[in-house]
Amino acid sequence: MEVRLEYGQVIVQYMIPYIVIHSQLMIFIRIKLLLFILIKTTTSLSQIDSITIENENYEILLKKINKQFPQISSYDARKKIDDNKTLFLDTRSTKEYNISHIKNAILIEYNKFDLGSMDSISKHNEIIVYCSIGSRSVKIGEKLKKLGYQNVKNLYGGLFNWININFPLVNNKGEKTINIHGYSKEWSKWIINGNIIY
Repeated sequence: MEVRLEYGQVIVQYMIPYIVIHSQLMIFIRIKLLLFILIKTTTSLSQIDSITIENENYEILLKKINKQFPQISSYDARKKIDDNKTLFLDTRSTKEYNISHIKNAILIEYNKFDLGSMDSISKHNEIIVYCSIGSRSVKIGEKLKKLGYQNVKNLYGGLFNWININFPLVNNKGEKTINIHGYSKEWSKWIINGNIIY
């Protein structure tokens, strides 16, 4: 015996109650789709808001250090590593740089920074400055802005955050490494990944 319902669904009656399998399947698919969209949206929002750091105390420290200087997240900066129009400037010491740095980064030491060393760099380039956590690099970034470099951003969370989210580093030979200079015992407590070296 066949019973016709709305939308042309067919229910077959045997010894079991009437079941509208099609409707249940559609409800199940809709729930799965909504869950998928919810999960993807949450993940996307967390990456869009990747300028925040997982460690709340580290986040508080960074907000004090970075003031109102333009920031770029590690996620966005990583996309620019091989971009010929973006320069990464490492403002740490030679010792720190030799242990590890971001691929293609140029060393301009904070303690030896010479404004004349920037003469060969176009003021139209995007510049991303970084150090261990962002303190030294913000100061160099401010000097660069005064020189007329308007597209300067600080790597939010510095190299410590970069390695904490397992982004790649290279040593002075250009080889991949998980070593990172800890700067000091006080600052190195913010490193949760990598081999800390002093």
